[in-house]
Amino acid sequence: MVETENIKPTESQARASRAREKREVTLRHSRRIVLARRLFLPVLGTFLLVVFILVGREWTNKQEYLNGIKDLQKKIEAFEKEKGRLPYPGEILQFDLTSRIKAEGIRYEAEFILDDSPADSPLAYTGLLQLRFFSSGHAVLEKSGKVVWLKSAKLEELIKRRNQHYRYRHSEQLPLIYK
Repeated sequence: MVETENIKPTESQARASRAREKREVTLRHSRRIVLARRLFLPVLGTFLLVVFILVGREWTNKQEYLNGIKDLQKKIEAFEKEKGRLPYPGEILQFDLTSRIKAEGIRYEAEFILDDSPADSPLAYTGLLQLRFFSSGHAVLEKSGKVVWLKSAKLEELIKRRNQHYRYRHSEQLPLIYK
């Protein structure tokens, strides 16, 4: 019997064998790359699309809140020109706002606004809008007519300052008997 284990391949056969192994490795590697592309790219694309939709939805909701307050500001200005005073809280419920938010969802606090109140005193504000991609907060109409987006802590600070100013000024106007 002839032993085949001890037979060494010729150099050309060894080169051919190494080249064949290299082609097989390259082929397996390219198949992995193709498979990764076919799986990874659609998953990545879907993920990016979902994130884009969520960010767009949040941006749209924030703009709706701001536009609702801007619409309210225009209605209040028109009312003030017509009647010479700020509307009462019950009167703003009758305003027809064009945005998705309704007048019932807006806190309107004109009773705390005096002629000498600071310009950044909140006249009206929406409820808290919780956002994931943007800063959560409130759409706020200031006494000056400016519409801004404020975080809850800043809004609470402005309301507290406005109420302190109101109590101080209001207590000066009360007769001595009530103090």
